[in-house]
Amino acid sequence: MKVSYFENNKGDQAKWKNITRDERFFCFELYQSLKADQKGLLTLIKEGINKKNNLTNQKRREFLGTIVSKKFDIGVEVCFYRDLLKWNGEGIKEHELPQKRTFDLALFSEDAIIIIEAKAQQGFDTKQLLEFEKDKKHIEKLFVKIKKKQPQVYIVGLHSSKYTPGSKTKPYFDSNIQWDRIAEKYPDSKNLFCRANDIYPNKKNDSKPI
Repeated sequence: MKVSYFENNKGDQAKWKNITRDERFFCFELYQSLKADQKGLLTLIKEGINKKNNLTNQKRREFLGTIVSKKFDIGVEVCFYRDLLKWNGEGIKEHELPQKRTFDLALFSEDAIIIIEAKAQQGFDTKQLLEFEKDKKHIEKLFVKIKKKQPQVYIVGLHSSKYTPGSKTKPYFDSNIQWDRIAEKYPDSKNLFCRANDIYPNKKNDSKPI
């Protein structure tokens, strides 16, 4: 199907998947792939463990090293605080938690929550890095409210292979993975994931680490 206004001023015709630069679009595609096969992503998380992360102790690294054999429930665009409180009969406004905070992708098991923060055409900035630290405190508060045992929380960065997180950025992540490696693991959507990797501009690292 041809959409006339998807033709650019160079005369190139495209579909929306060839136009969008929004990582949420690529995350939804990855979510579809994960419903059929989690192992590829879990393998990449294991391979991408940040061994120099002072925030990740040996016990946490050992857990990530075993995740390939585990099974997770998966969410995309996860409005975690609002929806889990609602499921437990609570309102988010009563507990001073961020109502609209969403995670790009999240993997859930009895003993772990793995939050995946994705970027495509850009890198991570200071504000986002600080949000990760707030999330750990918010999740702790949330589990106190719902009176459940809190799983360990892991933060994974998903980004272009053309982007290299700075020395002050990388320690915020327990693991880092790249879109081109996702493309290798999920060949049915290889072209789309390669595009997610390639739209990062060929310029100096644009992260703003603290």
